[in-house]
Amino acid sequence: MDLNSDGYIEPYGGTSNRTFANKNYLSPVPTGQIALYPKDIQDGMQNPDW
Repeated sequence: MDLNSDGYIEPYGGTSNRTFANKNYLSPVPTGQIALYPKDIQDGMQNPDW
């Protein structure tokens, strides 16, 4: 078991170079919820990259 300097477990040995797009951090806004708003503001309501 590898620990980093803060005492947290490093499951991949600290050598992981994975990257994630913004889409991985946000869920899509349900279309039913977007439909509750006026048409003129619906276009800008969806989270980026969805």
